[in-house]
Amino acid sequence: MGEKTAFIFYDHGIRETIDSFPKNQLVRFDLAYKSPNEHGFPTDDEFEIAKALEDRIESFMISNDGAYVGRVTTAGHRYFYCFTDITEELIRPFCDELNVETGYYLDHRVKNDPEKSGYWKDLFPTEDDWQMILDSRTVEALKHSGDTCELERRIEHWAYFKSKADAKTYVAWLESQGFSLESVKRSKPFFGDWRVRFYRLDTPELYAINKVTYKLRHKAIATNGKYDGWETSVEKE
Repeated sequence: MGEKTAFIFYDHGIRETIDSFPKNQLVRFDLAYKSPNEHGFPTDDEFEIAKALEDRIESFMISNDGAYVGRVTTAGHRYFYCFTDITEELIRPFCDELNVETGYYLDHRVKNDPEKSGYWKDLFPTEDDWQMILDSRTVEALKHSGDTCELERRIEHWAYFKSKADAKTYVAWLESQGFSLESVKRSKPFFGDWRVRFYRLDTPELYAINKVTYKLRHKAIATNGKYDGWETSVEKE
């Protein structure tokens, strides 16, 4: 988020019903950590306190027919997002009670949010977020196999295009970025008529590879195509 690392947790299942959820008041609770680490995240002790607060907030929402939909942790704060019709006369005493019990100050903000933007814009993954999620799954699979992901190696990628002309335009751009072409072939219509397979020597460390896939995905979109991911070999030192 901006220049700060953020961790976002959200209720994926509620996406199917959130727009019809009758409570349009967004309440965002704000917990400030006392001793966050250098990345702005909680230490083990504070994590347990935050988890206990989260459980209390979720229970409070359920008991009042509201919905707890997720949280954002960044820059020494954790923000809890809820939709409810609970009045300020109930919210403030609830926060005060938790403040006394925990020794932490739990602030809150309330706004009318019939579009559920607190869920869709603040919590729900963007297309770039989804790419980060997919990249992280591949990286975790490599690490599970004993790969540190610190060694440079050949990383293969795929992209699909509706026309051969679009595929050729993408290939020309790839070559300008130092990628090598493996093949351009016709593919199943479900993905696109033309598949481009290509590779380059890179490091599959998450933030390094995500910078690569970000550019590949956006260029594919701009060329009427779809970037479809990557794979590489397991390398152990």
